[in-house]
Amino acid sequence: MAKKLSKDERLVNEQMLALLEWAADHAEKWHDIGADRATIKAAELLENRGVIEIRRPMNQYKLKPRTTK
Repeated sequence: MAKKLSKDERLVNEQMLALLEWAADHAEKWHDIGADRATIKAAELLENRGVIEIRRPMNQYKLKPRTTK
């Protein structure tokens, strides 16, 4: 049975998707993360998974280039 997500978890998932959609359209540019707690958490999760890189002093992110073997 699938685990029911809390309101915060659903918000983080929605924020992650929004981050990825925006970044995919502008892959070479740095983008502001913002001050929203859910958006910051989403960005940190994506960074931990190796999807994005974060410039901490400026609170910005961009997609990591995809590596091919």
